[in-house]
Amino acid sequence: MTTLQQRIETLDVHEWAALTKRAALAALAAAEQHRNAPPAEISAIAAMSERELVEHRTRLGPGGKRPSPVMQLAEAEQLQAAAERQARQAEEDTRDAQAAAQMARDEAQQSARAAAAARERVRIVRTPSAHADVQPDEERAAEQQILQQIRGPLEQVCADAATMVAAAREKARAAEAYVQQWLAERADERAAAQQALDELRGELEQAHADHATELAAARGQAEEQVAAARQAAQGRVARARADAEAAIAQARDEIGQAQTEAESRVAAAHDRAKRQVAAARQAAQDKVARARVDAQAGVLVDTRQPGVSLSVPIPTAELRAHTGPIEDALATVRDIGYMLEAGLPEGGQSRQPADLERVRILVHTAKQQAWDLAHELRGLPARYAGAQQVQAAHSYAAAAASAYGALLQRISIAAQQLAGRRDSRDAEVIEVVTAMLNEHPWRPTAQQLRSSNCTAGNMSP
Repeated sequence: MTTLQQRIETLDVHEWAALTKRAALAALAAAEQHRNAPPAEISAIAAMSERELVEHRTRLGPGGKRPSPVMQLAEAEQLQAAAERQARQAEEDTRDAQAAAQMARDEAQQSARAAAAARERVRIVRTPSAHADVQPDEERAAEQQILQQIRGPLEQVCADAATMVAAAREKARAAEAYVQQWLAERADERAAAQQALDELRGELEQAHADHATELAAARGQAEEQVAAARQAAQGRVARARADAEAAIAQARDEIGQAQTEAESRVAAAHDRAKRQVAAARQAAQDKVARARVDAQAGVLVDTRQPGVSLSVPIPTAELRAHTGPIEDALATVRDIGYMLEAGLPEGGQSRQPADLERVRILVHTAKQQAWDLAHELRGLPARYAGAQQVQAAHSYAAAAASAYGALLQRISIAAQQLAGRRDSRDAEVIEVVTAMLNEHPWRPTAQQLRSSNCTAGNMSP
């Protein structure tokens, strides 16, 4: 019931209205089925719509919520603490009343002792007077007067003591009655708090039991699902394993066939490769021989004639791994010569002037390459170990050095010829090239420059 109440309290107003409407209709139908008169509240709720129920609850407010077990436990602890405080206060009041009663008793005892002393004095006074029959009447009268004077205060003291004792006894009885009443009230409160605590413990134990039952049911369901999933997974694994074994067997057969075919193809390819390598080696040797002949012929060409092509030595395949910088340097100065010669007149018609930016880029590259070229040429033979390779490296280095010097001389001749044209468009190109030649570590000797100047003068228009 507690769980149901808590669930009902957590519903919003519309869900509560729908649930209340259904419950009222169900109760009304049950009462009609058993031919009982339904309560007026149920009939009124059944006659109202959900909207009216919502408005009614909004207008009157929801009912008080049942406190949670934790709140009930806290409230019970607060009640128990208050009861303990009240019990301590009652005990203090009882001790105060007992102290007051004791004080009254002490005062009564003191008064009784005073009365006894007075009676003792009276008795002492009376005793001599009884035995003194021979005393004169005047003395007896005086003693009687003294006795009357003492008896009045003594009776007053006795009366006051009796009054005080009665008042103290009345206070003690009232205090004891108050204490007994307070203890009875506290006992009732303790009993109520203990009952609430017992109910709360029972609800908590029931909630723990319900939770344990739900947990056991969920655990059993989860174990069943896990077992089913494990069984299904084992089946899938078995099927996948069988499929994999079949695929592996098929793949092994295919691999065996492929290996057989590959071995046969590799053997055939080896044969073809051997034949092709032999043919390529023979062709390369032929090309190397022709290249050496062409290189030697190119060195012997008169480099002073711009119109005559100058062959650049080509390294053999076995030297190509270390001749890249040398080939780049030769290509750069060759391109500079081509651009300068492209601006020379041909057949009475002038050509377009050389591209200044392109010439500057090539000249800058040639300057950077020139300082490392001599080192590359001298160190080329040392990069090889075979005698044949060393000899080929020496031959290529000598041919490359000759070709590089010839290309520089050809650039100088072309620059002189462009200068002889006295064309302002070529002035900057001639200045850049001349500066490069003057700063070049391979710059021509004075004799070569004079020869170049003579040739340029003869070829100038």
